[in-house]
This record gives sequence, structure tokens and C-alpha cells, in this order.
Amino acid sequence: MILITGASGFIGKHLLKAVSDKFGPENIILLTSLPIFGFKSIDHKNYKFGKEVWLNNGVNCIHTVIHAGAFTPKNSTEGDERSLCSSNVSNTSYLLNSLPDSVKQLIFLSSLDVYSKNNDVIDESSLVSPENLYGQSKLNCEKLLYSWAKQENKTLQILRIGHIYGPGEHSYQKLIPVTIRMLLQNKNPVIYSNGNEKRSYLHISDCVRAICSSINLEKYQGPINVVSSKPYSIKEIVNIIIEISKKSIKPEILNKEIPVFDMVFDNKKMLKYLTQEQVDLRDGLKEEYEAFKAI
Repeated sequence: MILITGASGFIGKHLLKAVSDKFGPENIILLTSLPIFGFKSIDHKNYKFGKEVWLNNGVNCIHTVIHAGAFTPKNSTEGDERSLCSSNVSNTSYLLNSLPDSVKQLIFLSSLDVYSKNNDVIDESSLVSPENLYGQSKLNCEKLLYSWAKQENKTLQILRIGHIYGPGEHSYQKLIPVTIRMLLQNKNPVIYSNGNEKRSYLHISDCVRAICSSINLEKYQGPINVVSSKPYSIKEIVNIIIEISKKSIKPEILNKEIPVFDMVFDNKKMLKYLTQEQVDLRDGLKEEYEAFKAI
């Protein structure tokens, strides 16, 4: 059996479908506050439970845990929300204390926010130095899980999830969904800098394919960044979305003197152990734009 936390989130919804397609819904258990039709769901009760919760719900064996459930900032200001960020660590600790002895493998969805922000190409050897509480909470979870796996002789895999886009991220106040919303309202997308800073976006389907592939890893391979290695400037991304919209609208470039940095990744480790990038940015953005129109 595979236990999944966070199945109601942006990545979680896509992950649940992918795991279900691969292993069958009858082999999946969800730890969630909102039951999902067609799956066995257990109320996590804010992670205040013990080992008895599994037997009480008729669960006799769990082999793999995919821990995707966590507070994730939906805009730049939420990254330092103390109580929400600290819940990532406390909830992970409660989860570990409750897991049955049958668990052999745990896959943890961490974040690129554990790295220091600079203009260097980021790989798994880059400096780990979180600049907000969210990144620190994810790093603390990584350390907690590493210690647990070593002491309990479990197989761990840490996946540091990068900039993911695709249908379903409409609740986020980030570049792609904000730009699409502005265009659908016939408004000019705003670029606060000169727009030359680079970003690398990985499509949600490539992301969940990587997560599913990690189930096949037989031993810990160290943290793996689940990222795209194909950077585009902010200006390029916005202009691609404008082209997709077929609207005669130009971005408003404010050229404000604000701190900017590139986010460019080396994903050789992902390619070696997990999956290849398959979705072209333009195709993925078109899919997301059409999904927004349907809301």
C-alpha cells in the first residue's frame, strides 16, 4: 500500500492521478482533511494521532509513504508566516511517530527554497542556506527524516521540487497564473524589473513522473532536484503567454530597481535517476491558459 499526504494540493492532485494510474486506487491510502471520492481517506486531524489510527481504519500494511502534504506559500509574503511554516516540521514529526513498522520507504517533497539565492547554476551541491522560514522548515524536515530513516533502517528519498507550472495552480500569486489572469481580464501584465532575470519551469506532468519514478529507487541517492534545465527570461515567458492569448496587449515593464536573480538549474541527477523533461514550455503554457479559461 502507498500512503499519500497532501493529495488535495496543486501537485498532490496530479500526483494522486499518476500514482493511481500506475498502481491502482485500491493500493492507495490518503491522509487528508478532505475525503477524495474513490480512495480510502483517513482524516489527519491536524496530525494529532498515534499508531492506532491505521488499525482503527482497517489498514494492515503500508509499504511506501509519499509525504507531499505541507504548507506552501502562495505568494512572496507567506514565506515567513511563522505558525504555518513551523507546522511543516511538527506535522512531519507527528507523521513519523505514527507510521506502522511495515513502512519501508518514504519519499519527501522538499523545496528549492533550501538553497541560497544567487546567480549561480543550482545543483545538489549548491549552498544550502534558506532565506525564509518556509525554506528553513523544509530543510529541518529533511534533517528530521534523514535521522529517522537512518535510525529505523528505512529507505528515504528527498526530492527538492522546483518551479512547477500547469493546470491547477490558479490559487497561486506567481508569475504564470498572475499573467494569465491579467490577460483574461484584458489587462497589461506587469513586469516590475527589466524582465531579463531567468527562470526555469518544469511542467506538472514531468514533476509527477519524477516522483513516481522515485518509488523504484532501492537506496537513498541524496537529495534530487526536480527541475527544468531550460531557462527563459521573465520577459520571454510573459510574451509567450501573450502570444498564446492572441491578444494585442503588451507587458508593462516598470524597470524598478529591485533585487533580482536568475534561477537556473542543472538537472543531470534528475535525468539519471528519475525522468527526462518531456513537455515544451510553450505547449505547457498553452495547456494552462486553456485550463484558466475553463474556470
